[in-house]
Amino acid sequence: GWNTFSADIRELIEVVRRTELIERLERFSLKYIDLIQLEQPPNLGCLNIALQLGGQEISTAPVQLRTEIKESGILHIIQIVSPAEVAIPGEPRRYSGVLLDIDSINTFPEDGAWEEVDKQLDAVHWASKKTFFNLLTPETIDRLVPEYQE
Repeated sequence: GWNTFSADIRELIEVVRRTELIERLERFSLKYIDLIQLEQPPNLGCLNIALQLGGQEISTAPVQLRTEIKESGILHIIQIVSPAEVAIPGEPRRYSGVLLDIDSINTFPEDGAWEEVDKQLDAVHWASKKTFFNLLTPETIDRLVPEYQE
């Protein structure tokens, strides 16, 4: 649903721009959060990650990891939490799995203009999507049965 969601973002950007409350833009970000619930108990085996501490492989032990990766001017702040538990408001059930949180930030030069958001929005989305799928193992992608849309 990126086409619909990005149209909503662009509409919101235009509404905020027309208020004239913000003179100049410094940055914008797209945040993607997913709970991967493939294995119980949750473990890092679903991710394309190798984590060792003191020669000890960390895959099933509880872990909270935060890192920053810069790519083509976009900063991806990646957080991984395992195990993670999520409650959805209004639902009695709690969900557990591996939490994958990607915040992709695009900064503007000092003369940041509103038009730059429109120019950069799709590029940041694709960079975030690429980062997400690169963090998943091929087996995880197959097990999630993704539906690809334009």
